Amino acid sequence: MSILVSIVVPVYNVEVVLSRCMESILNQTYSNLQIILVNDGSTDNSGNVCDEYAKKDSRVTVIHQKNQGLSAARNNALPSVKGKYLMFVDSDDFIDTNLISELVEAMNHSEAEMGIFDYKTVDGNDMSIISSTNFEVSRNNYGDVAWNKFYLTEFYLENKFLYPVGKLFEDTAITHVIYAVAKKKIKISGSYYYYVRNRSGAITSSVLTKDLALKKFEALDILADNINKYKKQISSENFEILSVIQEKSWFFAIIDFFRASDFSFSRDEFSLCKTKIMNLHLENKRSKIPLKESIALNLMIGAVVIKSNGLMKFINKLVEM
Repeated sequence: MSILVSIVVPVYNVEVVLSRCMESILNQTYSNLQIILVNDGSTDNSGNVCDEYAKKDSRVTVIHQKNQGLSAARNNALPSVKGKYLMFVDSDDFIDTNLISELVEAMNHSEAEMGIFDYKTVDGNDMSIISSTNFEVSRNNYGDVAWNKFYLTEFYLENKFLYPVGKLFEDTAITHVIYAVAKKKIKISGSYYYYVRNRSGAITSSVLTKDLALKKFEALDILADNINKYKKQISSENFEILSVIQEKSWFFAIIDFFRASDFSFSRDEFSLCKTKIMNLHLENKRSKIPLKESIALNLMIGAVVIKSNGLMKFINKLVEM
């Protein structure tokens, strides 16, 4: 008998696009699937669409919950997971027909606890391919998203990995830690996951605002807490990798804050950014952060101290070069 794979699909107000996602899963060449749809208090017809799929296909089960957010939807599915392998698929995305088959074959011939695969970004308006993103595990290049990962379920559940409930950028807060805890990771090439961007009604806006940038600060603070929580399970080599990732992530989060469409200095935000930048500067003295970013970081300290929008614009151009 083939190995059972569990696929968790959080669902919220996606009645228009849910069938595209579900058909891509149900029509996989690999058929031994457990598909867990978590209807997160949808106010449209998504819940009924989920129930209809469960009636038509015994592989589909549905969990209905009050609206708690994406993280809670993923977390609440975990007690129902029965497969040897686990993956997450967002309900507005879709996957290649052979993806699961290739993932199972690759993982089954290794002792890996985690598989990484590539994805293509799709424009949600005309469904054109915007870009292809390819990863190299040998260079610790894997992406901080939940949905291009394939996990050994035992590894995932034993470590009690959970997404932070009620937070944006929830993937950032835990994915880096999962990668660091995993003793063996493999890259699985071939088929793709399709990440749909710019869809009307999506949770995360494509417009960068100051508030959205500050939400990224929150996620990185939670990441630091998770690193501390799992530090005994993280090798010294992976801990060093995490430190560099933290530094780079904070650097780009701060840059995004200054790039926000509604950016302006306030006393509290000035104090927050100054603290974050100074802490990052101290960490940077021992880091492997690239020279260009290191120069920009030092300039950023000056820009915050003198509250110079002009200098921030220069730093933005420097980073884009």
